Amino acid sequence: MVQRTDLSPGRAEIRDLSPDMGLDVLASWFASSPDGIAVIDADRIVRAANQTFAREMHHPLPEIVGRPADQVIVAWPERMADIFRRVRETGQPVSGGAYPFVFRDQPQRGTTCWESTVSPILAPDGSFRGWLFVQREVTEREQAEAERNRLLAQLERRAAEAEAVFRALPDIFFRLAADGTILDYRAGTATDLYLPPEQFLNRRMQEVLPPPLGDRFVRALQQTLSERAVVTLEYPLHVAGRDQVYEARFAPLGKDEAIALIRNITERKQAEAERERLLKAERHARELAEAALRSRDEFLAIAAHELKTPITSLRGYAELIIRRMEQGRISDPLEVRRALETIDRQADRLAGLVNQLLDISQLDQGTLRLNRQMADVVDIVRRVVATVQAGTTRHTLTLHAPASLSAYVDPARLEQVLYNLVDNAIRYSPQGGPVEIDVSLPDQNTVRIAVRDHGAGIPPEQRPQLFTRFFKAGVRRPAGGLGLGLYLGQRIVALHGGTITAEFPEDGGSRFVVTLPRALAQASGGESAP
Repeated sequence: MVQRTDLSPGRAEIRDLSPDMGLDVLASWFASSPDGIAVIDADRIVRAANQTFAREMHHPLPEIVGRPADQVIVAWPERMADIFRRVRETGQPVSGGAYPFVFRDQPQRGTTCWESTVSPILAPDGSFRGWLFVQREVTEREQAEAERNRLLAQLERRAAEAEAVFRALPDIFFRLAADGTILDYRAGTATDLYLPPEQFLNRRMQEVLPPPLGDRFVRALQQTLSERAVVTLEYPLHVAGRDQVYEARFAPLGKDEAIALIRNITERKQAEAERERLLKAERHARELAEAALRSRDEFLAIAAHELKTPITSLRGYAELIIRRMEQGRISDPLEVRRALETIDRQADRLAGLVNQLLDISQLDQGTLRLNRQMADVVDIVRRVVATVQAGTTRHTLTLHAPASLSAYVDPARLEQVLYNLVDNAIRYSPQGGPVEIDVSLPDQNTVRIAVRDHGAGIPPEQRPQLFTRFFKAGVRRPAGGLGLGLYLGQRIVALHGGTITAEFPEDGGSRFVVTLPRALAQASGGESAP
């Protein structure tokens, strides 16, 4: 329904507002418009309004018509009065724009938003007759616009963040078509690119990468598109004059495209390799330390036993003689002699053990020095054979040697080495048997001494440890010794510039071969021998 009010004396029909329009058309538009419409006269009195306007103002239509506009329009700020003034002065429509409003009687609606346009109503002669006020609620539109602006701002922030991240990352970016065509190629820093973009764009990977690598890229691209999953590929590539390692990560982008991020991981791989090397070195050092601790514990147990045996014997015979002397029971000089000889032997044995420990200490500190001179090697070997043979009746020692053979050696140290080798031959042949000692001259500058036994030999699994400290061959150790003889022998021979090796004949037993230079020679193994 439209409340019709006359705007001029004697007329009360709405048709007077627009004589060029038919009354029915104007009335239909006025009544059905979704906008609130009010006709206000020059005195700012509402003369006509439609139901939409009344509903928006929260008043019945009869209560609106005839009232001052500033009492009817719910949002009548100072700006609205200014708009009415400008329309009257200029004769032109003025849009009030969107403005917020809160209904006092409907606070639950919250802040609403409205938009209004005020147009002048002019008489045929151009004189001002009033205002046409059109208003609509644009809350939803403004909310949608605000949400759109918020989303756009968020999108811009995300894009800026992505761009900042991209520029900060040391990655090269490829956007690829399903057939491998490079659609985009860039990096955070232009200097990170293999080649200028124009040499890559719109070309297939198979064309710009080495054939094997191009094929791997294509397979990775096909896999990421078919499985819709990230595919990682590592590969070496010769770039900038050196071999480098790269990691490529492929990810699907839409249905027919994918992206590939390429990162140089050469330094990471080198760090991983260095870490693995250090871990292996640490494990090796730990194993060596553990082995050293085991050797120390074993040595202490052996040394305690070996040192205790002669000391016990010395003390026992000494106490025996003292008691008998106190009791006046010593009448047989031979008995005293035998006891003193036993004491003497055990003292020699104890001295030998202590000397071995001193030798080890001097070798470790690099203070062991040789007293080298021209000496008859055959004579030294002959003394050793005679000494050892005097202590055994179950073994037959045979010496094969020329009448004499001189060499520049330390006689005492060489005798120490050879005595240990021959003594070992006896020890490890507990059932007796022959022991052959050969002295020969392989060439005019070399002396060769071989000691061969026919005993139990050395188990194959123990041979690598043969010249290590505290080693004793066999499961059951023969009595006596610290297990230092072969270790000391090898070190002393090395100081002479020679070598000592072990051979294991097929018919059993062992053969130890000492090779020495006849003249003064540089010590092997990094040791010096003045």
